[in-house]
Amino acid sequence: MPLRKELTPGMRDRICELSTTLHYGPKRIHTLYPEWPISTIKSIIKREASRGAKNESRPRSGRPRALTEEQRDHIYDVTNHINPQIKMRDLLYSIDDACKKRSLQYLYREMNKRKWRQRNRPKITQAYADARLAWAIEHQTYSLIDWHKVSWSDECTIERGKGVKLVWTFTRPCDQILLKDIHPIRGSGKSVRKMLWAAFGSNRRTGLIPLDGDPEAPRGGVTSWVIREVYRAFLPDIMVEGGEFMHDRAGPHRGHIVLDFLRQLDIKVMKWPPYSPDLNPIENLWALVKAEIYRLYPELETAPDTEATLDLLVQAAQEA
Repeated sequence: MPLRKELTPGMRDRICELSTTLHYGPKRIHTLYPEWPISTIKSIIKREASRGAKNESRPRSGRPRALTEEQRDHIYDVTNHINPQIKMRDLLYSIDDACKKRSLQYLYREMNKRKWRQRNRPKITQAYADARLAWAIEHQTYSLIDWHKVSWSDECTIERGKGVKLVWTFTRPCDQILLKDIHPIRGSGKSVRKMLWAAFGSNRRTGLIPLDGDPEAPRGGVTSWVIREVYRAFLPDIMVEGGEFMHDRAGPHRGHIVLDFLRQLDIKVMKWPPYSPDLNPIENLWALVKAEIYRLYPELETAPDTEATLDLLVQAAQEA
């Protein structure tokens, strides 16, 4: 799209008249018409003879554009403001198939635009949205010192083969198999896994703590008893005077055993809105940890699902 309008034949006549009749130089003409660069004025004077008596623009070389300015503006407005999810076929139909799909792709490249996969997130009801807003209003007056007193915690399951960083290549997809530029993966199914817990605050943190299942639980999973023992061992080291503790809303964390223990330690628990992992800064670290595991121990991606592999997986996570 042009940055400025093209000069009219009348304006070109005026510039040429000042140059030939009054012998004005380009700089002096520029002082009269500062909106036009000196380079443009020089070009008009130089090309006066080739334009003819009417001083009209010569036809552009090359193939004319398939889309008019109005159509290009329409495409921009649709994809940016009206319907960002519109399909390419429907977009072409809206401009009466004035160009091919490839031309539309070139146009988007000029606009520095491309389609992105829409992000998934849990559906938030109005009640959940109100809870998130209430949390934001309650904490909007927190100073930096107040946030330094908050201790954040979370747990995450690491599984062998999951969380590997994507590999990008310049080899075209149709050539990748032939050139063996591929990333082999294991078959589907569950692999060895372990749940880890961690907490951190300003200038303080725990390590990655493996959570062992409760042998007395019906399915042997992590229960409130396990969480209480983890809190008993590590919370005194990361909590500060007058601080708050943020922990998960999962069932084992909300059990009476855990809540009674936190009250015994006189720990203030931050009231956390549901479906709000994006508000917890520790959530941003798990993907980095998983990618670092396979950078340190790439053999883990295809290792057999044994106890030794599980031990190495936990060790790699703690080193990451």
